Amino acid sequence: MATLNGLPVFKIKISEDLNSKEGIEFISLVDYPAIESNWVALAEKNHIKLKFNQDRKLLAGPFLIPDQPIYRYDKQNGEYYVVFTKDEIEKIVRKFQKQNKNLNLNYQHQPNSQIEAVVQEIWLTGKADKSQDYGITLPEGSAFAVTYIESDKFWSEQVKSGNVRGYSIEGWLDMELNKQTKIKMENQKFVEAKTTDGITLKTEAETWAVGVDVIAVSAEGVESPAEGDYTLDNGSVIKITAGKVVEIIEPEMQEELTPEEVAAMENMFSKIIQPLKDKITALETKLSNMPGAASVTTVTDPKTPIVKESHQKTVMNKVNFIKDKLKK
Repeated sequence: MATLNGLPVFKIKISEDLNSKEGIEFISLVDYPAIESNWVALAEKNHIKLKFNQDRKLLAGPFLIPDQPIYRYDKQNGEYYVVFTKDEIEKIVRKFQKQNKNLNLNYQHQPNSQIEAVVQEIWLTGKADKSQDYGITLPEGSAFAVTYIESDKFWSEQVKSGNVRGYSIEGWLDMELNKQTKIKMENQKFVEAKTTDGITLKTEAETWAVGVDVIAVSAEGVESPAEGDYTLDNGSVIKITAGKVVEIIEPEMQEELTPEEVAAMENMFSKIIQPLKDKITALETKLSNMPGAASVTTVTDPKTPIVKESHQKTVMNKVNFIKDKLKK
C-alpha cells in the first residue's frame, strides 16, 4: 500500500451500478474545501437591458482533483490520506448526473441544510477549457462545477460575506475496495482552540486533556497532525507529540493583592464615593423641607381613584436606592 508522510494512502473506488449506494450524495458549500482550491464567485452585473440588474449568483470551481492527497482522520481508521484517480472522478461525475442529483447542495455538510441552488454546469477539465476562463488552472480530469444560488439570503449572508469559499463532497466511497465508509470531505465535529500564531487546533474529544488526538489547521486551511508547543489565545500552552497532547500548562493566576494595595484602592474609591454621599445628604435635607402630597387621578369610573406618588417621594426613593448601592 502506498504511504505519504508515514500514513497510508487509500484510492477511492465506486461502483456505477445505480442500485449501489456508492457515489456522491451532496455537494456542500464550505469555508475550507478539502481540495484546497477556492471557487470564483460571479457577481458582476447582468448586461442584458432590463428594468433593473441583479447579481448572477454563480459559483464556479473544482470539487475533485485527480491524485491530490487529502488528509483524513477518524476514530475507525486513524490518520490517512485519500486520493481520487482521473478514472474514478469520471465515474463519480457520471453517476451523479445519471442519478439527477443536481439539486443536492447543502451548507457545511450540516443535516437539513439543503440550499436553494442547482448545479447548472458540470464537466471534466481538459488541456484547455473554460475553467481557465475563471483563472483556475487544474490537472486534466478535474471535476468542475458552476452552481446557481437561487436563495438571495444565502448568497448575501454566506457567499458575499466570505463564509463559504469552495466545494466539498459527501457520500459513500469505497477505499481500496475493502473499506466502505461514508466520507465527508471536510473536518469532523471538533473542539477548537486558536493559537497566537494563527493556527487552529482541533480534537474530536469532548474537551482538551492529555492523550487526546489533535489536528493542526493553518491559516490557509491546510490540515496536518499537530506537533510541538502551541500557545493559545488565553495564555495556555498545549504540548503535542506525534499528534497527541502530552501536557497542558495553564497560565499563572494573578497574585492576590497585598494589604497595602487593598488600603490604597480603598482610599482611592473613598475619594470618589464621599463627594457623592455629601451630595445625597444635601439633597435629603432639601427634600425634607419640601411639602409633599399625593395627587388623585380618575379613569372612566370616577369612583375608582388612582393614587400617584408625589414628585418628592419619587426622588426620595431614587436617593435611597443610590445610598443602598453605595453601602454595597
